[in-house]
Amino acid sequence: MKKFILCSACSLIAFGAFVPLIQATIDNPNLGEFYNLGSYYANTGQYDLAVKNYNTMVKNYPATVEAEQGWLRLGEAYKQLMLVAKADLDKAKKEGKLPEIIKDLESKVNSLMLQSINAFQKASAQFPASKAEGLIGISQVYAAFGADKSDEALGELQTVIAGYPEEAGRAQILVGDLYASLGDRENAKKAYTKAGNEFPEVASLATLRYADLLMKQEDFGKALDSYETIVNQLGIDDAYGNKFRFLGDVMSRAVSGRGEATRDIAEREKKKSESEEIAGYSGIASHYYGTNVGMEANMDLAEALFYYGRSPEAVVLLRKSIAEAYPQSRWAVRALMKLAKLQGVSQEAADTYKGIIQSYPLSIHWVKAHMKLADLYLKLAEAEKDSDQKVKLRAAAGEECKAVSAAFPMCPEGAQAKEYSAKNKL
Repeated sequence: MKKFILCSACSLIAFGAFVPLIQATIDNPNLGEFYNLGSYYANTGQYDLAVKNYNTMVKNYPATVEAEQGWLRLGEAYKQLMLVAKADLDKAKKEGKLPEIIKDLESKVNSLMLQSINAFQKASAQFPASKAEGLIGISQVYAAFGADKSDEALGELQTVIAGYPEEAGRAQILVGDLYASLGDRENAKKAYTKAGNEFPEVASLATLRYADLLMKQEDFGKALDSYETIVNQLGIDDAYGNKFRFLGDVMSRAVSGRGEATRDIAEREKKKSESEEIAGYSGIASHYYGTNVGMEANMDLAEALFYYGRSPEAVVLLRKSIAEAYPQSRWAVRALMKLAKLQGVSQEAADTYKGIIQSYPLSIHWVKAHMKLADLYLKLAEAEKDSDQKVKLRAAAGEECKAVSAAFPMCPEGAQAKEYSAKNKL
């Protein structure tokens, strides 16, 4: 790895965290090299080196985006070391090793478990965007111990389901996975059914898991029905990544593009396209009900309804048909964010953002809604003619920023809120 020197006395890293001049080598890496080295060590199974690398990185660069991921990766590296130690412990017990050896191995497993949990807790406590991810990480540490710590694992997952819509669907899938790993197929099926019914973002995956479980039980008829549901409806959502995040968006983009083209053609030819465009979105939303594609179509439908002056219908669609129908799903927050955007520079939009803040106090969406509300207050202030009211609105914008920076003083989002406040002289 080549040596190089940063070109200025300090470098701006991650929303305002300043890092002093460093001469970077493999023995003295800079932030970017720390991050890449850690990834290399982890990907090649050198977890001891990954731990050492990430521990140094988060200490030297504590308030950066890289540190946020570093804590999560540190937790994962400790977990992998724990799994190796646990395998050694299980082998030693099976072979009837001396009590002292067993005790030492148990101590090692317990220590690595606590270090992994601590790293995930650090991510959750400091970085709002990684709160849910950290809790899921902790759940997977506990899950590695099977029935012995299944209650702890389930507790972490239920916390995510209850308060973090950004990862609630994924956590519900993991509840099913945990029960399945314990041989509790009935509770696993219940968990997968709930995931499929209440979280469109993972409906196809939940149904696939459910069907596969039925196959293991040799309940071939019901398994066939579930596979048919995927083929005929849910499979439209395509594939998932290793963190259960939806990857395929071709269909959603095509539906949106079709609606846009319909409108553009009608405007060019000076004829109404309202019924055709809305029917197109409604048809997809209905046909692929409970899928990501169907939800995206509803989002486009709401925007079209606003465009054609039918905003009350759009409000009902976004609030009732999505947010209230799937309250713990990430689609609930997306629907409310979409509604606030469509409501424009208005008090109605402010009320919608306040509702998000109140409904999701633990989630990263709490932060996002505060910052959206700050921006909205500034726009309202710009349009306000009364000087006293203008001052009040600007002060309100400042309070929204303070709420974020006070809650998360050592993370990129907190620094970003401070920067926004200073830039706008709030």
